[in-house]
Parts: sequence; structure tokens; C-alpha cells
Amino acid sequence: MLLDKGLGSFELGMTRKQWSLNAAMVELKVDRRRIAACLDGVEPAGGTDKRPTYWMADIVAALYDREDLNPSQEKALLDKVKREREVLKLEQDRKELLPSRDVEETWSKRVMNVRARLLALPGKLAPQAAVESDPVEVEKVAKELIYEALTELSEGEKE
Repeated sequence: MLLDKGLGSFELGMTRKQWSLNAAMVELKVDRRRIAACLDGVEPAGGTDKRPTYWMADIVAALYDREDLNPSQEKALLDKVKREREVLKLEQDRKELLPSRDVEETWSKRVMNVRARLLALPGKLAPQAAVESDPVEVEKVAKELIYEALTELSEGEKE
């Protein structure tokens, strides 16, 4: 590269260098995946399809000259996520938050118990309804059987 500082032209001793993603990661101390994501759409300076190389100026521009990248906002977002995780962990320790599989298993058992009780009602009601000719008496027996089943189910939930 030739420069003219009024003293005549001279060449700098440094030349541009192409950087791989791994080399840029080490040099900039930035995660390789983040660099790769930021460079998506940036034309490589060289290398191969599988191992492209980029000019450092392009890498830095892609990483830090983005409008959507605000380090203070990212840190605030990360802090918020960490706080939310801590709150969830605390709720879990206090038994205020349960694993979904435990809740699903418990509800599944309760639904199966209710199903079994409901399916048993016609068998219990039929013999008593067959001997009764008064519809009011049949309704009374049906209600008693329903309340009996509900009571048994509610007592089973307390265990």
C-alpha cells in the first residue's frame, strides 16, 4: 500500500491478512457461532466453500457495526433471563412449581378414576331402577350413587 505524507511515496510494511472463523474467534474472543451468524451474507475474501476466510475489517464491521446489536441491551436481556431462571428455580424449590410430567401423570390418574366411577354407575343403578316404578325414586337413587362416587373421588384426592 503506498502512502504520500508530503515526503514522497512510501510503502507500509504491513499487508492485509485473511482470517478464518476460528482465527477471528481467538483474536476477538467472540464465540465462533456468533461470528458465523454475523458474517452470514458477507462475501468471503478467499478460502474454500467449507473454510472461507474474511478480511478483519469485514469481520469487525459485521460484528459491531450492526444496528440491531446493542451490548447494553443484550446484557440487560441476559440479566433478565438469568433472573427469570432464578425465580423459576426458587419456585421449584418451594414446591410452587412442579414438573409438567408430574402434573400430567397426576391428572391422568384422576381422570381415569373419574372415568371408572362414571362407567360403574349404570351397573349399580340398573338393578335398583328395575324394581322401582316411580321415576322420582329412580332419580333419587341415581343422585345418591352419583354423590357417593363424587365423595369417594374427593376423599381419594386428599391422600
